[in-house]
Amino acid sequence: MGRVEARKNIERLIAAHARSGTHRPLVIIGPDGDDRPRCAGSGGAPVRRVQWCERLSLLRAIHDAHALLLPSLAEGFGLPIVEAMALGTPVLTSRGGATGEIAGGAALLVDPTDTDDIARGMAALDGNDPNDPLRARLIARGYERADFFSAPRQEQRFVDFYRSLGVTGHRAP
Repeated sequence: MGRVEARKNIERLIAAHARSGTHRPLVIIGPDGDDRPRCAGSGGAPVRRVQWCERLSLLRAIHDAHALLLPSLAEGFGLPIVEAMALGTPVLTSRGGATGEIAGGAALLVDPTDTDDIARGMAALDGNDPNDPLRARLIARGYERADFFSAPRQEQRFVDFYRSLGVTGHRAP
Protein backbone atom coordinates (compact mmCIF):
# COMPACT_ATOMS: atom_id res chain seq x y z
CA MET A 1 0.00 0.00 0.00
CA GLY A 2 1.12 3.52 -0.71
CA ARG A 3 2.26 5.13 -3.93
CA VAL A 4 2.99 2.45 -6.48
CA GLU A 5 6.50 3.25 -7.61
CA ALA A 6 9.74 1.42 -8.36
CA ARG A 7 11.24 1.97 -4.88
CA LYS A 8 8.33 -0.09 -3.47
CA ASN A 9 9.83 -3.09 -5.32
CA ILE A 10 6.51 -3.92 -6.98
CA GLU A 11 7.94 -5.92 -9.88
CA ARG A 12 9.97 -8.22 -7.59
CA LEU A 13 6.98 -8.53 -5.24
CA ILE A 14 4.76 -9.68 -8.12
CA ALA A 15 7.43 -12.11 -9.37
CA ALA A 16 7.88 -13.49 -5.83
CA HIS A 17 4.13 -13.85 -5.48
CA ALA A 18 4.04 -16.00 -8.62
CA ARG A 19 6.95 -18.13 -7.34
CA SER A 20 5.65 -18.52 -3.78
CA GLY A 21 3.02 -21.12 -4.66
CA THR A 22 0.27 -19.17 -2.92
CA HIS A 23 -3.29 -19.18 -4.18
CA ARG A 24 -4.09 -15.96 -2.32
CA PRO A 25 -4.44 -12.83 -4.43
CA LEU A 26 -1.83 -10.10 -4.12
CA VAL A 27 -3.65 -6.81 -3.56
CA ILE A 28 -1.73 -3.65 -4.38
CA ILE A 29 -3.36 -0.52 -2.95
CA GLY A 30 -2.28 2.97 -3.94
CA PRO A 31 -2.07 5.53 -6.71
CA ASP A 32 0.50 5.46 -9.48
CA GLY A 33 3.87 6.97 -8.71
CA ASP A 34 5.87 8.92 -11.27
CA ASP A 35 7.70 5.87 -12.63
CA ARG A 36 4.66 3.54 -12.81
CA PRO A 37 6.09 0.04 -12.40
CA ARG A 38 4.29 -2.80 -14.15
CA CYS A 39 1.58 -4.25 -11.86
CA ALA A 40 0.45 -7.19 -13.97
CA GLY A 41 0.68 -10.73 -12.66
CA SER A 42 2.79 -13.33 -14.42
CA GLY A 43 0.94 -16.54 -13.59
CA GLY A 44 -0.09 -18.06 -10.31
CA ALA A 45 -2.59 -16.37 -8.00
CA PRO A 46 -4.17 -13.15 -9.24
CA VAL A 47 -2.80 -9.68 -8.70
CA ARG A 48 -5.45 -7.08 -7.91
CA ARG A 49 -4.94 -3.33 -8.10
CA VAL A 50 -6.90 -0.80 -6.07
CA GLN A 51 -5.81 2.73 -6.92
CA TRP A 52 -7.67 4.43 -4.10
CA CYS A 53 -9.90 3.66 -1.15
CA GLU A 54 -11.19 5.58 1.86
CA ARG A 55 -9.16 5.44 5.09
CA LEU A 56 -11.63 3.13 6.87
CA SER A 57 -11.66 0.78 3.89
CA LEU A 58 -7.87 0.77 3.85
CA LEU A 59 -7.71 -0.09 7.56
CA ARG A 60 -10.27 -2.88 7.01
CA ALA A 61 -8.17 -4.21 4.12
CA ILE A 62 -5.05 -4.25 6.31
CA HIS A 63 -6.93 -5.91 9.17
CA ASP A 64 -8.41 -8.56 6.89
CA ALA A 65 -5.18 -9.22 4.98
CA HIS A 66 -3.36 -12.49 5.57
CA ALA A 67 -0.13 -10.44 5.74
CA LEU A 68 1.26 -7.04 4.81
CA LEU A 69 4.03 -7.45 2.23
CA LEU A 70 6.36 -4.45 2.05
CA PRO A 71 9.75 -5.54 0.67
CA SER A 72 10.52 -1.95 -0.24
CA LEU A 73 13.92 -0.82 -1.49
CA ALA A 74 13.66 2.53 0.30
CA GLU A 75 11.28 4.02 2.85
CA GLY A 76 11.51 7.13 4.96
CA PHE A 77 9.70 5.53 7.88
CA GLY A 78 7.33 2.67 7.05
CA LEU A 79 4.02 3.68 8.62
CA PRO A 80 2.12 0.79 6.94
CA ILE A 81 4.26 -1.60 9.01
CA VAL A 82 3.15 -0.03 12.28
CA GLU A 83 -0.48 0.17 11.11
CA ALA A 84 -0.52 -3.53 10.17
CA MET A 85 1.06 -4.55 13.47
CA ALA A 86 -1.48 -2.49 15.42
CA LEU A 87 -4.26 -4.31 13.55
CA GLY A 88 -2.84 -7.79 14.21
CA THR A 89 -1.64 -8.43 10.68
CA PRO A 90 1.73 -10.19 10.26
CA VAL A 91 4.32 -8.22 8.30
CA LEU A 92 6.96 -9.20 5.75
CA THR A 93 9.38 -6.38 5.03
CA SER A 94 12.93 -5.57 3.97
CA ARG A 95 15.93 -6.46 6.05
CA GLY A 96 17.98 -3.35 6.81
CA GLY A 97 17.11 0.27 6.30
CA ALA A 98 14.12 2.03 7.79
CA THR A 99 11.71 -0.89 7.40
CA GLY A 100 13.88 -3.33 9.31
CA GLU A 101 14.40 -0.75 12.04
CA ILE A 102 10.69 0.06 12.31
CA ALA A 103 9.84 -3.66 12.40
CA GLY A 104 12.11 -4.05 15.42
CA GLY A 105 12.14 -7.86 15.40
CA ALA A 106 8.37 -8.10 14.93
CA ALA A 107 8.31 -8.86 11.18
CA LEU A 108 9.63 -11.48 8.82
CA LEU A 109 12.63 -9.81 7.17
CA VAL A 110 13.75 -10.58 3.62
CA ASP A 111 16.41 -9.36 1.21
CA PRO A 112 14.44 -6.97 -1.01
CA THR A 113 16.78 -7.59 -3.96
CA ASP A 114 16.32 -11.39 -3.84
CA THR A 115 13.03 -12.45 -5.44
CA ASP A 116 13.46 -16.02 -4.17
CA ASP A 117 13.95 -14.81 -0.59
CA ILE A 118 10.77 -12.73 -0.84
CA ALA A 119 8.92 -15.77 -2.27
CA ARG A 120 10.17 -18.00 0.59
CA GLY A 121 8.96 -15.42 3.10
CA MET A 122 5.57 -15.23 1.44
CA ALA A 123 5.30 -19.03 1.46
CA ALA A 124 6.22 -19.13 5.16
CA LEU A 125 3.33 -16.78 5.96
CA ASP A 126 0.84 -18.44 3.62
CA GLY A 127 -0.49 -21.20 5.88
CA ASN A 128 -4.09 -21.51 7.04
CA ASP A 129 -3.34 -22.86 10.53
CA PRO A 130 -4.58 -20.26 13.06
CA ASN A 131 -2.05 -21.70 15.54
CA ASP A 132 0.92 -21.39 13.20
CA PRO A 133 3.83 -20.47 15.53
CA LEU A 134 5.45 -18.02 13.08
CA ARG A 135 2.24 -16.09 12.48
CA ALA A 136 1.34 -16.14 16.19
CA ARG A 137 4.80 -14.85 17.13
CA LEU A 138 4.70 -12.07 14.52
CA ILE A 139 1.22 -10.98 15.59
CA ALA A 140 2.14 -10.91 19.31
CA ARG A 141 5.41 -9.08 18.70
CA GLY A 142 3.64 -6.78 16.25
CA TYR A 143 1.17 -5.61 18.88
CA GLU A 144 4.08 -4.87 21.23
CA ARG A 145 6.01 -3.03 18.54
CA ALA A 146 2.98 -0.97 17.51
CA ASP A 147 2.55 0.05 21.15
CA PHE A 148 6.12 1.40 21.07
CA PHE A 149 4.92 3.92 18.45
CA SER A 150 1.66 4.81 20.21
CA ALA A 151 0.88 8.48 20.84
CA PRO A 152 1.30 8.27 24.65
CA ARG A 153 4.66 6.52 24.31
CA GLN A 154 5.86 9.05 21.73
CA GLU A 155 4.71 11.94 23.91
CA GLN A 156 6.61 10.55 26.90
CA ARG A 157 9.79 10.19 24.83
CA PHE A 158 9.53 13.86 23.79
CA VAL A 159 8.97 14.96 27.39
CA ASP A 160 11.94 12.89 28.55
CA PHE A 161 14.10 14.25 25.75
CA TYR A 162 13.34 17.89 26.52
CA ARG A 163 13.85 17.31 30.24
CA SER A 164 17.25 15.78 29.46
CA LEU A 165 18.12 19.08 27.76
CA GLY A 166 16.96 21.04 30.79
CA VAL A 167 13.98 22.47 28.93
CA THR A 168 10.89 22.92 31.05
CA GLY A 169 7.66 24.56 30.25
CA HIS A 170 3.99 24.37 30.66
CA ARG A 171 1.49 22.33 28.74
CA ALA A 172 -1.29 24.00 26.88
CA PRO A 173 -4.76 23.28 28.29
